[in-house]
Amino acid sequence: MADKTYRTRTTSTSTGFATDGADLVYKDLGDGTYAPGMVQLTATGTVANSPQSTKTLTAAAISFSSSGDNTIVSATASQTTRVHRIWFTVASATTITIKNGAGTSLTGAMTFFAGGSFVLDYSTEPHFVTSSNTAFIINSSAAVQVSGQIEYVKSA
Repeated sequence: MADKTYRTRTTSTSTGFATDGADLVYKDLGDGTYAPGMVQLTATGTVANSPQSTKTLTAAAISFSSSGDNTIVSATASQTTRVHRIWFTVASATTITIKNGAGTSLTGAMTFFAGGSFVLDYSTEPHFVTSSNTAFIINSSAAVQVSGQIEYVKSA
């Protein structure tokens, strides 16, 4: 079989027009599956982990409405958390800081208006890595609803 290429399309929220995006090339693995890095498409179109990766992404909901530190991924003894994808929206104005446990900020304070969003799409390299035995935390300066999803790997 040959490698497969797909053209992504996005729609502008300001104009409503669709625009062409990047080409996504899926490598033919010779067994009916195609892989771009850690994720592969099977012949039936389902998404599964690639044989090149021994780690599985774990998806978890982000949903809280309290101010202060909110644990998104709990600490695990002798393991780090590697965040490969994260997105969330905020219902009202707040300032968000992403943290490595209670003490260390991984980002500066980010100001959001009502309906604001934060998106870091999938990357084979993690966007954030916590220290061993440390929780991944999102701090909100205000008690507003924050909703989204995180995809991560825990490893030693």
